[in-house]
Amino acid sequence: MERFLEYAVRHPILFGGTVVLALAVAAYEFSRGRSGGQAVGPADAVRLMNQGALLVDVRSQAEYDSGHIIDARHVRRSRSARQPRRSSASRTRS
Repeated sequence: MERFLEYAVRHPILFGGTVVLALAVAAYEFSRGRSGGQAVGPADAVRLMNQGALLVDVRSQAEYDSGHIIDARHVRRSRSARQPRRSSASRTRS
């Protein structure tokens, strides 16, 4: 611990940069964790859709109308943030 404090005192710019970087990473991870969603690649999206997952498109109405994936549901971004989460049983397509 003593060597760590000595490093911080002798190299304040490097130490400060490390602290700022650590805080930025922590803030990013915290915001991703709160979002509740998950980013997937094209192959994973196809696999999940073949397993019955529902694709939700949160782009603007004009973007959705200009082209979207078959069976995708359009939900306004503001509306999707207000709706409560549903159980996994109600998420499956009928």
